[in-house]
Amino acid sequence: MRSESSNISESTIKTGRFWVLFVGLCFVGIAILWRIFCIQTIEHEHWTERGAEFQHSIRTIAPARGQIQASDGSLLATSVPVYDLRWDSKCEAIKWSVYNDKFDSLCSGFSEILGGDSEEFSRHFEKAKS
Repeated sequence: MRSESSNISESTIKTGRFWVLFVGLCFVGIAILWRIFCIQTIEHEHWTERGAEFQHSIRTIAPARGQIQASDGSLLATSVPVYDLRWDSKCEAIKWSVYNDKFDSLCSGFSEILGGDSEEFSRHFEKAKS
């Protein structure tokens, strides 16, 4: 019978500790809510003025391109801003009648965009076609 009473007293001691912890955490929660209330209502003008002091700036930052390195600093991959334009002349989706009709305007358009002579582009296209 004595063991039952000692178990009850130990559990009440543990329960008492939990209540103390609970009340303490409730006070902390109430303090946090009070501080939020003060900032939102009482100190609102002060913090609005402080926020106006800071400026927002939008700027474009150019990314560091071309180097992917391992953790030891060795180069894993690199990119070069030069592109090759490839053309599959054996593709079945090409309508050669449209190609032949618009060939001159295609060559002159490439010469305007990339610079150079349209005859040079016409030679490149004929070489790629063959």
